[in-house]
Parts: sequence; structure tokens; C-alpha cells
Amino acid sequence: AANDNLDFVFNNLYSKSEHESYGTYSSGFILQNIANIENPVIVDGTVVAGDLPAHNNLGYYGNAGYRGEFKTQAHDLKVTYKADDYTVTGQLGYSKADGEVSDVYSEYYANTNASFTLENGTPDVTLSADLSPQDYRLDYNHKNDILNDSDELYAQFDVEYLLDTGFFTAIKAGVKYREHTKAASLMKANYPKVSAAGESFNLGMFASDSTSDGILWQFDNNQYADWISSTSPTSGPYEHLDYTFDLEETVTAGYVKAVFEHNKWRGNMGVRAVKTELDSRSVEYTGRSFAPENIQDVYSSNSYDDFLPSVNINYDFTDDVVLRFAAAKVMSRPDYDFLSARKSGYCAAATGCKGSQGNPDLKPYRSTQYDLSAEWYFNESSILSLAYFYKDIDSYITNTTIEKQWTWTDPDTGVEEVRDFLVTQPQNGLGGENSGFEVNYTQKLMYGFGIQTNYTYSDAELEQTPEQKAAGEEAVLPNNSEDTFNATVYYENTAFSARVSYTYRSEYFYTNYLGLNQYKDGFGQYDLNVSYNISEDFNLIFQAINLTNEEQEATSGNSTGMPDANRPLAIHDYGRRFLIGAQMKF
Repeated sequence: AANDNLDFVFNNLYSKSEHESYGTYSSGFILQNIANIENPVIVDGTVVAGDLPAHNNLGYYGNAGYRGEFKTQAHDLKVTYKADDYTVTGQLGYSKADGEVSDVYSEYYANTNASFTLENGTPDVTLSADLSPQDYRLDYNHKNDILNDSDELYAQFDVEYLLDTGFFTAIKAGVKYREHTKAASLMKANYPKVSAAGESFNLGMFASDSTSDGILWQFDNNQYADWISSTSPTSGPYEHLDYTFDLEETVTAGYVKAVFEHNKWRGNMGVRAVKTELDSRSVEYTGRSFAPENIQDVYSSNSYDDFLPSVNINYDFTDDVVLRFAAAKVMSRPDYDFLSARKSGYCAAATGCKGSQGNPDLKPYRSTQYDLSAEWYFNESSILSLAYFYKDIDSYITNTTIEKQWTWTDPDTGVEEVRDFLVTQPQNGLGGENSGFEVNYTQKLMYGFGIQTNYTYSDAELEQTPEQKAAGEEAVLPNNSEDTFNATVYYENTAFSARVSYTYRSEYFYTNYLGLNQYKDGFGQYDLNVSYNISEDFNLIFQAINLTNEEQEATSGNSTGMPDANRPLAIHDYGRRFLIGAQMKF
């Protein structure tokens, strides 16, 4: 602090992290055409078992390598001046994040026939042939170097003036300006495939250090890429313009708020005005991606204004019971990745044409929400509360699949033609309602022990789009679980703290891809957090996440858009994660 009235706070952060991972995909199969399935077993319109005739791509072995480096820096200066009856605060900040990722991938196929079943909820595939390494041929290999850059600059000014009028105790006002830029690009190289099975080279030549006995083979794809590029021509490296974009978002906001307190009543009321402006650039071209022609920049602009009033009222019903009411208009902007104007697609003989596209015209999530709660503070550090909430949703953001006509250039022949693509794209939903309740119980027990529990019930009903009505599909709010529960048992004293927690959320819809809703099943996990204070300024921490190594399954929706256990998508194994660290204050 410069003096008793003036205070300066400067925060500075720099971090760098490196990640490396490998994945192997073995004994899978690619379903070329559902009409080719022999002896199909059909349950509620879903083929859950059958036999697949021999095909060149039924025996599948894939290998992926991923290496990334990420840098983050953030700088923030806050200046506060306090007088007897007013406070003025100014804040200036800048942050930057850079990511460089190398993604190397290869696929090997063998000719065989197979049978499969999904009847137990988990895919079970049996290949009829006992395949050996000599039966596999290299069908696809790429190396992608992906760059992402983000920068943000902001300035903020706030003032608070204390009043002595009896009912209103303070007036607060402020303005903020924020400018965020994001850019992405991809350098791609495709390596030639081997047209037939055989021993033209030995995959053991490219075994990585991660390979060990009893574990599926891991390959160093960088070694393979270097070898094959020295013996055969490649398409690349080249800048894949489908993945090139940059955008700039500027936000200008101002607010005014009045704080009041009288007898048993207290709270605040105010309004916030926000203007959002977005400029986005992508690239369009003709010809093949590795030899683009007629390259041109495509610019998109979007802007919108929001007027957001709010009120919060608290009433001290008794010395230990508080009633609360809140109402507000709220908004939440789309993710930057949704706002890019880029598009990409591919065509395959067996699966048709598919693509994805951003949407710079997206509007934010908007709703008017109301909250009513009662809180009982029945002893020290203990509370029992019940809350009801209601949200009138004006718009939300969800992935949809749309049929569009795009020009497709065959990468092998260079021939252009207009084709029908199934395009996955973020869109604004029409709105709806979301209501529910929350119960919270926290109690400090004897000898340093305590418990914390919380349960939330959330029910959403949304308006169907004309397309959803025509298809008989339900409208579903993304990332909304009907049931959410968490519980913690803890022990703490002046030097030591330990917490065991359990968190659970029920099934929820998370995206739509190629016209099918995708859901994640209910999932719960146990976590452990321990800390020990060596001194007032230094402490040690230990965290264990997902102690029991829980897995989460994902399923696809049926024709009505609702989850179907006969359509399993994936099993997510998050693993146990451990953290050991130290914290120091100075």
C-alpha cells in the first residue's frame, strides 16, 4: 500500500506444461453398410447383433501419438483509493495462452469377416480369422501440427459511494472493456498407404519406448513418418485451410447498483448493460486441401446488446433463520470454438458425406431466473437450507445436424461436384423452462469433524423446433442432469485438514453428432484432499481424485432423441489422479 488510503496490488502468473500420450485401437471393426449385415438381431429399431461379411477393413488396428506444449501468462494491476465515504478502484489486465500440439496417427487394416453383439450394453466383436502382423496393411497415416493462440486485454473502473439516508446505504457503479482474440491453424501431412498386405517393412522398426511385454504395441509415429517420407512422396506438410480461423470479441459493459438495509431487510438492486461485438475470419477455396486454388478470406460480424436488471432481497425472519429472494436476467456467451466461421467435411463411399461448421451468428444463452430460499443456522458453522429455482429460458446453445449442399473435391482425382453433407453445427434453441429445488445440510460436529451434503433436482422442458416436431424428437437441454448430489466428511484443526468427498450427477445430454443425440450415463466418484500447515506461511497438500477408479459410459439417442442402452458409444476410463504440492505465502 502506498499509504493508508491508496493500495496497489499486482498479480503475475506464468505457467508451462507439456503433455504426451499414446493410444492403441485393436480388433475393432468399421461398419461399412448396415444393409450388408447378415443374421441381424433388431431391438426397437436398433441392430444389436449380427454377422459381417468379409471386408478389407474389418480387421482394424490403430495407433495414435499426442504431444503438446501449453504456455499461459497473466498480468493484473489493481489500484484502490479509499476515502471516508467513497472508494474508487481501477484495474488493468492482460493474459495470453499459446498451445502447440503434434498429433500423429496411423491405421492398419486386414481382410476378415466378423460377428458382433451389443446385447449386454458393451460391444463384443469376434473376428473369424486369426490375424497376424503380415495380414495388415497401412491404410492411413497423418501428422498434424496444431497451433492455438488466445489474447485478452481488459480495463475496469468501479466506484462505491456510501449514503446516510436511512434505507439506501451505498451506490455502486462501474464500466469495463474487454477485448479477446483467438487464432488457430493446422499444418498437415498425409503419408502414402500400402496397397497390399505383406512384409514390406517391419513395424518393430518403429516401436516406441512405451512398448513393454504384455501390453499392446505402441509405435513412435514420428519415426515412421520420417522413414516413409524419405522413401515415398507425401501430400504436405501444408496448411489445411479448413482449420484456419481467427476472431476478435469486444465487450463493453456498465452497471449501477443500489445497496439497501432497513431493520430486518437488506439487499441490492441494479442493472447491467452489455454490448458484445464479434468479428470472425475463415478461409474458403476450391480444389484439394493440399493444393488449394482461388483462396479467399471470408469475414463474418455479429453484435448484440443485453439489458440485465437484478434484485436480491434478504429478510432476517429470526436470529437464526434467513429468507432470500433473487430475480435477474442473465446471459452467457458461446464458447469461442463455436463462434469460428471455419468448416470442414469429408466423403466416404460407405458412410456418405459428413462435416462440421462453426456459427459466428450464435446468440448467447439468455434467461430470466428466480430463486427463493430459506436458511436455518442452527449452530456454529452449521446450516440447513431449502431453495426453489425457476428459469424462463429465452435461448440456449446446442449442436444440431443439418443437411447442406457443399462442393466436394475428390482428393485422389481432383474432380469437383456438389454433394449433400450431414453437417453438425451449433445453433440456438428456441427456449423453454427449467425448474427445481436444492437441499443443503452442513454441520460442524465434535472434535474437529464435520459433514457437508447437497442435493439438487433440475427439470427442463424445452420448445421443439419445427424440424424436431417433424422427426418426433424431443428437445433436450445440454449438460442438464436431473439429479446432482455431493457429500463430504471432514476433519480439521489448526494444522491438519482432511476431506473425503463423493460427487454424483445423473445422465445428461452433451451433444448432437450426425443427427443423433449423445448422452453420458450417471457418474459418481470419491475424492480425497489433505493439507498440513508446517507454518503460517507454508503448507503441504495431497489430492487423490477418483479413488475407486470409476468409469462412465456414453450412449446414443434413438429416433426420438432419448438415450438408448442398445446404442453404446464409449466407455470413459478417467483413471485415478494424484497431486502432491506445496503452497507458500510471502
